[in-house]
Amino acid sequence: MDNQVRSSWAKSLTAAVEHEKWGQMLEAKEAYEKLLVGFTRAEAGADRYSADDKTLVARSKATVSGRLKALTGSTTNSPMMTNSRPSTPIMNRKDSLSDSGKLRLSSSIGTFKMEGPVKIEDVKFLVEVIEKSYTNDRTSTPMTDANRKKAASAPTETVIDTRLSEEPDDVEAPANGTLLPPPPDPIEGQTYLTLNIEKVGLKNATQFLDPFLTISLRDVDGELLEPEQNTPISNKKQGNYVDFAVSVHLQTALKDIGEGSAVFVEFKHYKPATKKNSTRAWAFMEKTEMGEGQITLEIYEKPSDYKKKKLRLLSVKPLFVHLTVTKQVYSEE
Repeated sequence: MDNQVRSSWAKSLTAAVEHEKWGQMLEAKEAYEKLLVGFTRAEAGADRYSADDKTLVARSKATVSGRLKALTGSTTNSPMMTNSRPSTPIMNRKDSLSDSGKLRLSSSIGTFKMEGPVKIEDVKFLVEVIEKSYTNDRTSTPMTDANRKKAASAPTETVIDTRLSEEPDDVEAPANGTLLPPPPDPIEGQTYLTLNIEKVGLKNATQFLDPFLTISLRDVDGELLEPEQNTPISNKKQGNYVDFAVSVHLQTALKDIGEGSAVFVEFKHYKPATKKNSTRAWAFMEKTEMGEGQITLEIYEKPSDYKKKKLRLLSVKPLFVHLTVTKQVYSEE
């Protein structure tokens, strides 16, 4: 799971807690409701996650759902009067419980059940758990030959290479992709976007092995607003184009996409020399471009810059990402 997704979750949870502290219960409930939708969608795509990530998603959903129920059922408890929880080991796979609103891991894939009301301390503790998870990833030991041997002899220890690279590598790209269906619980009256990506223009397009696209929606700071989606691998190549013909359903309502946000499209392919998937080029669509109809996006050199500061065209040739944007307004039947 992308660290930026976890960072975004931690920030949203912290904001919800702050709303509670100031007695802004309506805003707190809205924040928790949005988080619950996000965790539910993440859970639906959990097949591509590690066991730890599945556990994290299940834990997060259970905590937020429980806190939302507690707020809906009672408004008499003042979050300002609660005490801080004593330090508890982070991400203990057997038991990592608070004194109230207990969460119990009932299976190895991260199924939780609730025992008692979930209090604000449980949400604060969840923020610690999430922050610890991506802090550990950032500080993991680089994957050297010695570390690979160590990992092979001790399979319970995971060594992750997190070194920065001019050409970021992905662990895997499922042949069938990780595209999400339309939002399962759309907000009535809200508009959602579908990106019908037709083709990507690249010099020597036929030479790329197992190409696919990673699509992400990010805010002005480059933080993920929803899970990334990968298209299936495409072997349809003609001249300077790779054909994809896929539909990408954004999970966030158009009104909730802030100014400065953008959809990023990253072209990736498999490199036999490194035995990894690598980013070749990228493009983006600003919120101001999110209207209906056909659109072409300029293609830029790697590495992807989610803050859109360093833009260098990949080619002087008129080669673009070709897509069509459609809008869907959901209304009660």
